Amino acid sequence: MGAGLDLTFWREQKKISMGSLAQDLNIFRRQSYPHFGKYSGLFQLDALEKSADLVVISIPVLALLILTLPFINAPYWDDELFSVHAAASWAGLWKIFHQYENNMSLYLIILHPWMKVFGNGELATHALSLLFAVLTLPVFYVLQRTWVNKTSAMAACILLAVSSNFVFYAVESRSYTMLVFVAVTSTLIFIRMMERPGYQLAICYGLLVAAAVYIHYFGALFLAVHGLLLYKKHFTRPHVLAYILAGAVIAISLSPLVLFPPLDHSQVDWLPKVGIKDLGLTYADFFGGRYALLVLAVCMVYALWRGNWKTTSGESYFLPRLALVWTVIPAAIVFLASNLVKPIFLTRYFIWSRPAAALLTCLTIGYTGWSLIRKTGIAFFFLVMAVVATRSLMLIKGSGYRDAAQWLDSQIRPGEAVLTYPFQRGMHVSFYLNYLHSEKPYARPLEIAKLPYGPGGGGRDPDPDLEKVRQIAAQYRKIFIVSAGDGRPMSHNDTLLNKAWLNNIEQIILERHPKQEEQVFGRSYHEPIKVATYE
Repeated sequence: MGAGLDLTFWREQKKISMGSLAQDLNIFRRQSYPHFGKYSGLFQLDALEKSADLVVISIPVLALLILTLPFINAPYWDDELFSVHAAASWAGLWKIFHQYENNMSLYLIILHPWMKVFGNGELATHALSLLFAVLTLPVFYVLQRTWVNKTSAMAACILLAVSSNFVFYAVESRSYTMLVFVAVTSTLIFIRMMERPGYQLAICYGLLVAAAVYIHYFGALFLAVHGLLLYKKHFTRPHVLAYILAGAVIAISLSPLVLFPPLDHSQVDWLPKVGIKDLGLTYADFFGGRYALLVLAVCMVYALWRGNWKTTSGESYFLPRLALVWTVIPAAIVFLASNLVKPIFLTRYFIWSRPAAALLTCLTIGYTGWSLIRKTGIAFFFLVMAVVATRSLMLIKGSGYRDAAQWLDSQIRPGEAVLTYPFQRGMHVSFYLNYLHSEKPYARPLEIAKLPYGPGGGGRDPDPDLEKVRQIAAQYRKIFIVSAGDGRPMSHNDTLLNKAWLNNIEQIILERHPKQEEQVFGRSYHEPIKVATYE
């Protein structure tokens, strides 16, 4: 643990008593980590400093659970249904990785046995993401305790625990909270490797970075963030050997992605081009919105004007440097790539920068030099802004698929048919029909695509078989069409991905069946579902 310091020898020299062990361990920590104590005065409450670490970290964990548990049964939307469908079987996983995409592959591989044990319902799969979100908080706390006291570490953990995207994806059947957990853990290991390079830490770090890439492609950006943290003293022979070993582990672990790429290469074609406004809104989202970002900027300008940041110049500037780099660099790199190469920018892809944003917020407030009461008041403002943004986002979480499937199952009769558009909605409706134990096989949507289509809906769709649609219109006396219920017109990306055929399908049905009614399920959710009836 220490930088060249033997704890046993130190105890013998000091001849410490059990009563002074805690104080001496703090001295040991300061000697082991030169930066410890540089930032301890940011926030300090005696009651918390005297409490056990387990008690302190339980506060942000409790805050996260309070915000997430009421929504843990929120109905699946498109992306989540893709995860559950993909992870249903090993054969299905292999087919998707080989033909369609292998992003989030490690998450899906873990999700498969998890569903075998706990089921594929919303509660079960959301619990996996919540587990990683909960595990992230103590690791983030330990990472900060290298430098700061318990109160300051807890404050940043609370800001992370109530931040909107972190809470939203803590009950989402996707890989994002797993990515946050690995981001924080790999950063902790990297810092340990910087202080005391070794083969075990290098191998562990290499495996974590490789795991991050398998969780989400943007996990590769960990290397850019960590590389920008290095000082000249971190390029000794032991350091360089450790970096080489870690790089070899990463290269070997990621070789399957290069050797066995998926056949489909259109999975991010739906992403639009982004401007500087989108980048600004992404950064604002990190801190709880535009007003929160404005207040943070004022605090930072004040701290710079008073010269308080100068007290952390040189190597002792590591913690704010870590927070700044981790917050700013990933989104900036992807923003540039999106404008110079291909659009790949989406705010949720940077959820793993949320811990850094929380840390940067606490550091900035601390560097203002204000009294504890004023600093606590500003921190409370950020807390309230984050909770308000989080609550607003959680209230729209989900889709209308579950209610739509239940309604279809109650309404449809033999001799009637269900169509869906885009095509992947058919799998989503079928999932909920199976989940509801429907005994009506004719409630399952009919296939109308000319060729196989990607189950996630992110790539280019095949053309519909319009002749088959005419046959269905002639054969069935009543037809239900399931589509998006948000009322938005077709976008440029819909055209790009060949998803603009709904009007053609409806016109063919209308030639034989007048439109009777239209119902929208999940109006309050971010993905409402429309069911139009033709008879």
